[in-house]
Amino acid sequence: MYFSTDKLYKLSKETLRGKKQEIVFDKLVNWTNERFEINVIYIEFEIDKKDNKHRLHLILESQKDYQKILSKSGYDKEIQSKISKKYQELLSVENQNNIAQNKNTFVDKFLLNLGIKSNINKKSFKNIWVCYSVFLTVYANEISGELSKQKIAELIKKYKKDNVWEIHMNSFYITIFVEKENQIEKNRINPIFEKIKEEYFEIVKEKDEFGLFKKEYINLAFDSKENLEKNYEGNWYYYYK
Repeated sequence: MYFSTDKLYKLSKETLRGKKQEIVFDKLVNWTNERFEINVIYIEFEIDKKDNKHRLHLILESQKDYQKILSKSGYDKEIQSKISKKYQELLSVENQNNIAQNKNTFVDKFLLNLGIKSNINKKSFKNIWVCYSVFLTVYANEISGELSKQKIAELIKKYKKDNVWEIHMNSFYITIFVEKENQIEKNRINPIFEKIKEEYFEIVKEKDEFGLFKKEYINLAFDSKENLEKNYEGNWYYYYK
């Protein structure tokens, strides 16, 4: 999930607006959040059409949640295994409930909704790969594109003075460009630039439908016109590439 047009992103927003998932996924979200003290927004069951491999794709709220499911070498395998096993357990219980009520099993019904024949090998629902994406990363980029250009321009104008050459604002980042390299440290400790974070946050809040964006997520960075010209040929494309 990388863009605001992605299906998983749109489904995650629907969930935040109150739409319920299938009962197994709803219970798995609640269990995972409580067990690992993270915030899972949405879970999607996916089948790779190329190799028929199955996976659970968990959409986490923030980067902070994402860090909690990592080990030194990548995803924490123990957490992946526990989530996968809990999914199988919830799936088994729901299947038994449906059978007791003379209904199709949850798996059959779920596969039917996906447009997949129910004679698929149901053993493949075991040892499912668990992967993750971060909702807030895409959400922040979407909000950034919707901010009032006038208010951002006024904010930049307010702080673009003295030795401040340029100010860039995007998503979680505010970058203050001064004229010279030797001016960076002096400006870094200038308390006035903490105020720009507060004012930027107030503008962002106007577009934050779900109240997920927090002021502490905003990173304040410093650079210089001198560095841009010396190392990037004065070209913003090379700088952000």
